[in-house]
Order: sequence, then structure tokens, then C-alpha cells
Amino acid sequence: FGSLVSLHESLLAGASPKYSVAMAFAFGLMIAAKAKNPNCAYLWMDYIISPKANAMATEYFGEAPANKLSCKETKDPNHCTTFHADDENYFADIWYWTTPTKECLDGRGPICVDYAGWTKAWTELKG
Repeated sequence: FGSLVSLHESLLAGASPKYSVAMAFAFGLMIAAKAKNPNCAYLWMDYIISPKANAMATEYFGEAPANKLSCKETKDPNHCTTFHADDENYFADIWYWTTPTKECLDGRGPICVDYAGWTKAWTELKG
């Protein structure tokens, strides 16, 4: 998704949808509950959230850095402004992706499609 945003950056210009929800992913900043090598995972976390590595990764993927000190390490001096890195109000409207559940996370109740439903729909769509 980050690559798609980068491809269409001139069209999107960091816009947040007015009547829907912006979605974010943080896969590089997660550790599996049953990771086979949790110590290695924590070493990765220490590395990827360091200012320099976080700056490189977020510039490459077109994302806001997780570490505010990364803004001083980016090649593009406007990177953090472009991706609203210091704008807490902007991020208040972003929902992070979660595994789909029947119970909607936005309070609508048990009307959403769970993971099995998403998997079935994707399989039918892909063929």
C-alpha cells in the first residue's frame, strides 16, 4: 500500500478522506505473540525504531516515522511535514489495521465481516 501511495503522491498529497476512515499499517513494528526468536525480534525493534533506520525505512515506504528524532535524519527535509509526523490531530482520525472481527471496532456492533469471511471473499475475488 505504501508503494501505491508513493506512486500517486502527487494526487493524494497526504490527504485524509473527509467521509471515511484513513487506515494505517505497522507490520514492521509488531512482534508475533508466539515468535520463535523473540530476542531477535526485540533486536529488530531496537534497530528499526532507531532514528537513522526509521528515517530510511519511512522515506522508502512513504510513511511517517515512529520516532520523532528520525525527522532530523531524513534526506528530504520536508518528509515529516509531508507525512504529518508531528500532527497529533491528523493521526487521531487514522485507524490501524486489525484482524477483521464480527464485532465492529467502531461501535456498530456485530455486523462486520470476520477474518474467515474476508478470506472467503478474497479467495472468490482472486479466483
